[in-house]
Amino acid sequence: MSDDAVFEGSLRARMAEGPRGFLVEIAVPAAAHALHRFPGQFCALSVGEDAGYFALARSPGAPGPFAFYVQPDGGCADALVRRPLGTPVQVSAPAGAGFRVDRVLAHGGACHVLATGSGYAGVRSAVLALVGAGARPHVYLGFRARPLVIFREDLDWLRAVGCPLTLCFSRPDVDDDAVAGYVQQALARDAPDLSDGWLLVCGQSEMQTQAAAVAATLGLPPDRLLTNY
Repeated sequence: MSDDAVFEGSLRARMAEGPRGFLVEIAVPAAAHALHRFPGQFCALSVGEDAGYFALARSPGAPGPFAFYVQPDGGCADALVRRPLGTPVQVSAPAGAGFRVDRVLAHGGACHVLATGSGYAGVRSAVLALVGAGARPHVYLGFRARPLVIFREDLDWLRAVGCPLTLCFSRPDVDDDAVAGYVQQALARDAPDLSDGWLLVCGQSEMQTQAAAVAATLGLPPDRLLTNY
């Protein structure tokens, strides 16, 4: 089956996820699952003439439908959150290089994950894969404020399995106990030794650029800064 294949799927389920988004599940054939190789890959989804790109929110091999985090902002995103269940959806084969967590797991070493806003949906599958394989990455999540956090259930789960978790809010309430500021600032403050480590980043380009600069000062080898594109 070609990596540029397009599959006929159907809108299976839709659950509110955070204050503005939805976790949308789309049933796809087994052949589509077989082409989902790396966490962080994405699919082109089409509903009628509306199309868009969305990151897979679950790891390769996860049972059940494909799942995508969707924030309605017109076009295909609106169709995915407003059309009735059962609506046909065209789904491309999973694309992109994804996060090569197999390299992280094969080498070992401390792993840190930085994500901001909806970017967590893009790296979430990598976090799931790492934890499922026994790794315990330090996860830094950044949002403007606590009400905007997505995948809230992941916070308790990460703590329960022993993953260090740092929440950063750029506009925190005065009584919030999270870190004020940005994830790249929190990484610089913690100053881990990254000379034998890994860093996965997903979010705004400015954050990624600044995170790369911080990581370099902490000794991170350039080839161990992983993105999903």
